[in-house]
Amino acid sequence: DLSGNYNTSATQKSVTYDLVAPVTSVTAPSGGGKYKGNISITADASDDSGILKVEFWHDSAVPLLISTDTEAPYTATWNSTDTAEGSHAIYVKAFDNAGNITTSDSVSVTLDRTAPILTITDPSAAGIVNSAKVITFTNDSDSSSNVGECSIDNSIWVACTSETTTLNSITGFGALGDTSFTLYLRDADIAGNVGTTQVALVKDSTSPTVTAKSPSVNAVSVDPSANVEVTFNEAMN
Repeated sequence: DLSGNYNTSATQKSVTYDLVAPVTSVTAPSGGGKYKGNISITADASDDSGILKVEFWHDSAVPLLISTDTEAPYTATWNSTDTAEGSHAIYVKAFDNAGNITTSDSVSVTLDRTAPILTITDPSAAGIVNSAKVITFTNDSDSSSNVGECSIDNSIWVACTSETTTLNSITGFGALGDTSFTLYLRDADIAGNVGTTQVALVKDSTSPTVTAKSPSVNAVSVDPSANVEVTFNEAMN
């Protein structure tokens, strides 16, 4: 005090200075993947003074906070439905108990909500087909270009390959009578978008029969230069 008296507190407190920023990283999803809808994100974070919180961010027109987690394991779910398709960066910010902050390296992901386009090129619409008919189609999916799944009348789906799969190998075709039916084709891309297409066809498994012919059986005095004509009960190729 002003008279020179002094006293020492009986209570002492130790203070630790922490100038070291936490270590953090995004552990999922992996970079380069294609996604849509809800995306699960996980992160690691560690620090000697402890982790106060981990913030999950993604870039858009401006950086946007997805959510905050205060307990390990650090996780978040990003509902990307309203975010534009294309490439986006995901990153996290880790805060330790001393106030130090670290921003992780970003992970690039692609948002894709566009279904692949499939086209059945053979058989064509209203085509008359039998069990031996080979299916040909195009597929612009990023997961495959010549494979997909086929179905008769949108019933049982089986794997099919363009220029290889026959109608007879698709479950349900053999049980069909000679009637109209619809051939369906679908495939999913890497992000899980499903594209579909279909074509209406007619099954014909009955061999044609002769209904008339000229010259007739046992005809006599036939002109050797005359044409031979045969009429069938259905159109012929």
